Amino acid sequence: MAEEITKQSPGGVPAAPGGLAARIGPAGVAPDDPSGIRIRLEVAGGHADERYEFRFEADGSGSTALHVVDRIRKVEKRRREGRLAKADVARIVKSLDAARLAQAARVAQPIPPDSVVGRLTITAGGEELSVVFMADREQAEAAGVRLDPAVAESVEEIYRLAGRQLAVKDIRP
Repeated sequence: MAEEITKQSPGGVPAAPGGLAARIGPAGVAPDDPSGIRIRLEVAGGHADERYEFRFEADGSGSTALHVVDRIRKVEKRRREGRLAKADVARIVKSLDAARLAQAARVAQPIPPDSVVGRLTITAGGEELSVVFMADREQAEAAGVRLDPAVAESVEEIYRLAGRQLAVKDIRP
């Protein structure tokens, strides 16, 4: 009699990265000491005449590096370094939900060519979590792609703080 081979399949929601989830805490709670946490949001895409590029990097101490080029709105702010207040760092970290971000990272959705694409990356304790998504709301809606609310909340908080630091009213693509 032949031995039966069964195919294994996931039994539920993928587990969040253990050390990273423990380090940043659950959504809505900021760790007492955010040092060692790094947050990076990179967004780019569009045709040459409508090119959009945005880079935001921050660490738990509040150090930031920002860059935005928006050819539609005629905004260009090349790499600028600055600092966020502790309360602003806490707001970003509070917006993060490691379990939901890990789940969103595992969902593969096709992204049409010439789309504005974002990548949110969180690093802590030698562990990294990265989520790729369609960053332009209108493009995403037209393609039938829904942005996970956990990703959207964190990205919106970053856009808000970056816009304030760069003195740009609307920094979204």
